[in-house]
Amino acid sequence: MEIKSRMMSHELTLMHLLNCRVSFTEKEKKYFWKMRKGFEGECQFDELLAKSVPNENCLVLNDLLLEHNNTQFQLDSVLLSTSTIYVFEIKTFEGDYYIKNGEWFFCKTNNAITNPLHQMQRSETLLRQLLQQQGINSNLQIQSNLIFIHPEFTLYNSSKDSPIIFPTQLNRFMKDLGKKLTVKPNQRHMQLAEKLKSMHISRPSFENIPKYSFETIKKGISCASCRSLHVILIGGTKMHQIFCNNCGHVEEVDESILRAVKEYKLLFPDRKVTTSSIWQWCGVFKSPKVIMRVLKKNFNKVGKNRYSYFVV
Repeated sequence: MEIKSRMMSHELTLMHLLNCRVSFTEKEKKYFWKMRKGFEGECQFDELLAKSVPNENCLVLNDLLLEHNNTQFQLDSVLLSTSTIYVFEIKTFEGDYYIKNGEWFFCKTNNAITNPLHQMQRSETLLRQLLQQQGINSNLQIQSNLIFIHPEFTLYNSSKDSPIIFPTQLNRFMKDLGKKLTVKPNQRHMQLAEKLKSMHISRPSFENIPKYSFETIKKGISCASCRSLHVILIGGTKMHQIFCNNCGHVEEVDESILRAVKEYKLLFPDRKVTTSSIWQWCGVFKSPKVIMRVLKKNFNKVGKNRYSYFVV
């Protein structure tokens, strides 16, 4: 049973929206690519877990950000069973790596990288201390595993006793895990899961978001499929649909406007939703009449004349 679902972070959502509207620096491109790749890998792990582990025999919490003694730590995926708290650290490393004297290196450059086992062990220690601090006297043991999800990952000189699960071992590991979970969690386990969920810190970071403004950002309706801004109106004089010249995706005008309003509010939470602002934001309509119709139909209007706006 999924107690806390995995959702794209607010930061990654904004980066997705900005990707087609502002010019990222090389550093920002790499950061966006790393975040997106990490999220996709975690979703891939979720799918494997759902297929292999009986839903009724475990409690799953994803993307937990917790804090102990003023130190925050991230848990990619936590699975509660009747006897064990499984903690999974998911990595999307690609390529060849090796271990030498306890340090990790990337083969292509021989550059050292942060040892992900240390990160995993640190998180496990902090989780154990946090549970003790909260007075949770659980008999559950904690078992952590470092999951490498990318099929083209190789690590040389690793110990066979390390808690690492390689891509070629992942399916077998999941099947074995599913066989271990044969008993449904009780109310005590549910209370623990809800407690962990309640301690999750929802604190979006904006340190790496590029600076932008309504005046400088590229405007236009983005394609719902490929995110391109190269869209046009089709359907004759009634203009019923939005067509993407990049991928051929077709979307109803009303749907595209509502999606544009949602993106506008995510990017500019302090700006009011007015007919004029959304008309400028969409950029493809000759007249604001269609904007006014959709806004009136779906949102509550406040004020009159040019001072009016809509509550979204």
